[in-house]
This record gives sequence, structure tokens and C-alpha cells, in this order.
Amino acid sequence: MSNEVFTNNATTTLGSAAGSGATTITVAVGTGALFPAITGSQFFLATLWAAGSTTGVPNEIVKVTARSGDTMTVVRAQEGTTAQSWSVGDTFANYPTAGWMNGLAALTDIQQQNATYFADTGAANAYVVTMAPAPAALTDGLMVSANIAHTNTGGSTLAVNGLGAKAIILSDGTALPAGTLLAGQDATFQYILALDSFQVTSAVSTAKTQANTDNTAKVATTSWVRSAMLNIATAAGFSISLEANGYIALPSWLGSLIVQWGLTGSIPTATNTAVPFPLAFPSGCLSLIGNYTNSSGATPDNGSPYNFFISTSPKTQFFVYNGGSAGSQYSWIAVGF
Repeated sequence: MSNEVFTNNATTTLGSAAGSGATTITVAVGTGALFPAITGSQFFLATLWAAGSTTGVPNEIVKVTARSGDTMTVVRAQEGTTAQSWSVGDTFANYPTAGWMNGLAALTDIQQQNATYFADTGAANAYVVTMAPAPAALTDGLMVSANIAHTNTGGSTLAVNGLGAKAIILSDGTALPAGTLLAGQDATFQYILALDSFQVTSAVSTAKTQANTDNTAKVATTSWVRSAMLNIATAAGFSISLEANGYIALPSWLGSLIVQWGLTGSIPTATNTAVPFPLAFPSGCLSLIGNYTNSSGATPDNGSPYNFFISTSPKTQFFVYNGGSAGSQYSWIAVGF
């Protein structure tokens, strides 16, 4: 709804004189109610002309920003008119003005988007649009479409009619990926007051933008699901360390079983090497299985023995004896309680 308001055939006369510098105008007693009630940023225009004039000249158009009874708060000399002194009995009327009439959108304007579609005159990552008529402020939901002059190479801003350069964001609130806006193509933006930013609602690089959005969503979803499942497992009594050397310890109501795994790294030749468990077994290790890989990646034959020894006490480590080549590694898995 427009901020400019009207009432039909609201006409009266001045109840007191008003000099050319006056910021309030008082109309005849009781006639203020003929004019629109004003709230918030609403206003109405009124035309003043001399009593008895048959031509309405000279006249002055004022912008009424508040009304209290018969007293109007006004901004003088609108639409190219000149502030003048007015006398008791002069006319004060709420009629449509040329400015208001010229601002009406024709069907062709709507069809051609003349009020919202403009050329970008800025630079890459710093886009500039001049709307006509110019908006007085950036209001929530303001829409503007532009033919883009330069492809963006990263985060970008949009400045509309000198009202400040505002960040351009995607629907998830993140900055623009490079190539979202392409030179010679069109894009549409909507101003989000709460974020003080323009959200791009359409752009030609839809596939690229969608791919970026999808990848971001997949990463975020995967991370969220993993975190949620770990939280649920922890709340149920599980102890989990999902690392290269990690473990899963079941809660007591599932028998307190512990499964551990790891990669020992390089083991010196002909040496017993102690390998700590990521988590000490409170009672004992039931089984330990290892797999040997030498530095060339080949699985050793029977001529390259290797041995695993479970420590009796403490139950915090096991030993590996490397009878193979230097630089070999052992992966292992252990089960206990």
C-alpha cells in the first residue's frame, strides 16, 4: 500500500494566516477531519491558492506529514512550487497533483518492468543501479532487476540510488560465489531489512549457484547428521573416538564390549615395539588381529614373520615384533571389555 493517502473531495479554507516559512497550517475549525488520518510514514499532498481565484494561480503544494485536529504539519514548496504567505479564507484542498498522476504505472510499464529493471553501471563485485523514480529509502522487500555489466569474482555489493553499498547474499545468507552474476545477463535482487543486504533471487549461473548451494547443503547436512548421531550415542552411554586410532566402547547395558583399531606406523626391524591402545581395557583384551604391510606395499610371505603380543598387565598396550623389512607398518583391531 502506498504511503500517500487521500480522502475524496477534501476542501476547506485556512483558519489562520500562514507565512512562507511556517511549518504548520491551521484550517477552519472542525474541517481538519475532512482530511486523511496519518500514521507512521504516511502523508498526503494539499494545494493552497488564494480565496476567490478562478484559475488556482498562484498556488503552492505542501506535503502534510502529520495532522492533529485542524492543524497540519507540512513540508513546503513541493513539486516545483514556491513557498508563499497565505491568508485566512484561502483554499486548502487534498487534490491529486501532477507528480502523483505522473507516478502512476501504466499497463505497459508493468509489462516492461520499467519501475524495477535497470542497467548496472558499477564494476565487478560493486554493482550500481539508479532507479527512476528514486526510492526515498531501502525498504524491506524492495525488488530491483539489473542487466549485469561485469561478472563477479567473489563477494559483491549493490548500491541503489546512492543509498549505500549493501552486501549481496545467497538465500542461505552466505556471500556470492565467483561467477554467480555474469556480464550481459540479468539478475534480480530483494532487499532484506533485517540483514541490511540484497538477496539474489535469480541469476543466470543457476547451475553453478545451485551446485555450490547443494554442496554446501550436503557438507552441512553430513556434519549435522554425524554430530547428531554422536550426541545420541553419547547420551545412550557409548564412548566413541572415530579417529585413525580409535575405539567404540558399548555401555554396560550392552555388555561393556570395547572394539579398538589403529595403524602402528613404522616398526623397527627385529624389535619388540610397545603400541598403546587408544583406550585401556578395564578387564582384558579378548582378541588382537594384525595385518602387516612392508614399505613397498606388498603383503609379506611366510618368510617374513611378524608377531603380536597382548600385554597381561597393564591392559593399556600390546607389543609388535617386526621380523620383516624396515619401514613396515601394522594395522590392527582388538576386542575386549
